[in-house]
Amino acid sequence: MNKNENVKSQKEKMEDNNTKISLNILTENVDLVFERKGDTKEYNEFYLNELEDYVKKYLKNSITKTQMRNIFDTFKDCNSNDNMKLLKPKLMYFAGRINKNNAKKFIEQLIQLIDAMRDESDYKQMQKLVETILAYHKYYAKD
Repeated sequence: MNKNENVKSQKEKMEDNNTKISLNILTENVDLVFERKGDTKEYNEFYLNELEDYVKKYLKNSITKTQMRNIFDTFKDCNSNDNMKLLKPKLMYFAGRINKNNAKKFIEQLIQLIDAMRDESDYKQMQKLVETILAYHKYYAKD
């Protein structure tokens, strides 16, 4: 393998590693989603940069604006953890109707985050997360 091929191979491996991490970014950062760490800088980095990159890479072409808006509307109407936990069947229905893997993975992660909710403030953080993702999606999605 010559030098150029080796550099290209290393770059592809790095992109593969980033893809695995980025695709699961929501469930890998549960404490940041629910603002449990108390690190404002890391929290802001997650919401302002990492979520934007996640939407650009995985969601902008895999879920329509209407589908994303339906998911957001579902979360927006919740006013407690108990109500949020009742969204699981509806989210599973959304996932069943979507035929793109990245969008299904996104919805599966939302379900896992709902399962990880501990107290009443967590449902507000879930709403904030979905609202943030919706905003980035609205900007980057083409349809």
